[in-house]
Amino acid sequence: MTSFIDTSPAICKAVVCILFLVCIESLVCAIMCASYRLKARFTASAYTLLSVSFAFLCMLYNGVLIKEFGYSPDGFVLSAYRMPAVLAIIITVILAILSSLILALSIRRRKSRLTSMSVKDALDKLPVGICFYDETGLPVLMNRKIAQESKIITGKSLFNASVFLKNIDEGNVITGVLVTKSGESSVIKLPNGEIRLYRKNEHKADGKTVYELISEDITEEYLLSSSLSEKNTELAKMNKRLREYGEKVTELTREKEILEAKVRIHDGMGELLLRTKRSLSEKEKYNKESLIDLWEQSIKMLYEAKEDDDSSDEFSDLISAAKDIGVTVSYIGERIPENSVAEILIHAVHECLTNAVRHAKGDRLDVFVSESDTHYEVKIKNNGLPPSSEIVEGGGLSSLRSVTEREGGDMTVISTPEFTLILHVLKDRRL
Repeated sequence: MTSFIDTSPAICKAVVCILFLVCIESLVCAIMCASYRLKARFTASAYTLLSVSFAFLCMLYNGVLIKEFGYSPDGFVLSAYRMPAVLAIIITVILAILSSLILALSIRRRKSRLTSMSVKDALDKLPVGICFYDETGLPVLMNRKIAQESKIITGKSLFNASVFLKNIDEGNVITGVLVTKSGESSVIKLPNGEIRLYRKNEHKADGKTVYELISEDITEEYLLSSSLSEKNTELAKMNKRLREYGEKVTELTREKEILEAKVRIHDGMGELLLRTKRSLSEKEKYNKESLIDLWEQSIKMLYEAKEDDDSSDEFSDLISAAKDIGVTVSYIGERIPENSVAEILIHAVHECLTNAVRHAKGDRLDVFVSESDTHYEVKIKNNGLPPSSEIVEGGGLSSLRSVTEREGGDMTVISTPEFTLILHVLKDRRL
């Protein structure tokens, strides 16, 4: 039977190479068992296989040295280079199978059982960054996420968590990173736009203090908060403008009521003058006490009414009120006389002004008035945001429609491509 040293050089080299790979595989198994702290039978098997494979490799390699490099056989003791080649191949194959089997079982055991490395692997898969460190700042356990963020924020690896936090507090970060303090926590904006929240917790275990540093992704919450803050600011401004407008409308209503009172006093005084004249010119006897009482009441009403020589018409007051809240009203077309049509116009402008400020956030209102033989056409538009959907008539528009139709007119509301209110009101209708 042919010995290993006498077989072909190709077979010798192949067997030696396979044994070398078996030794490497056995070494990996031994390191894995020791690192993951697997059970003793896995560790013992791995180390035994490593020892046997390495020893057999050395014994067979002696034959290679003698055959290929001319070494003297007398220098090798307990060598296996003269063993049958078939036996050497069989042993090599068995060792290769055993090493592969132990490696597969170790990996399977590693994945199916909790080990000391399972915690580290679980932390590495978390989307948050975690680092546990002692009082000196030395990391005890940290995951891959926070290690990567340390290099992005400070440009350095995380060797000391206390130093890392100090650099964040003092703003010693690379260009493009923004740091904002939020109480005891820090909000950090990374160059890629991601927002991270860093906070520290303290834990006590077995009489020792361990600190926990957590990094969380708050990009969505931060952007929503910023957007909400901007909208609240805009809403506060709009509410202020509406309050100012409401105050102007209240003042306008009060002035209208005063004007109506003056008209009633004027009409009453005219009637009283005619009655007095008729009573004095007539020879018949009249009720003097009743006439005096009427004059006293009229004079009292005159004193109670407030005079305002500089008062303007209601439409001018409405334009002035709109200007005070930052809205310009542009009037183009025919001037409407003081009648029911004018009151409908004022009502329409008031409603459109309110909607322009509240919904469209506009600052301009355009009023177009045209006249035909039978009716007036009033068209009102505003700038700002166009309606997002079909306009549903609420209380204000519904009330305007009722008033317009009661006066014999009609109303049309157009939503696209921009808000437009069109009124047609007959000219010969009067209050």
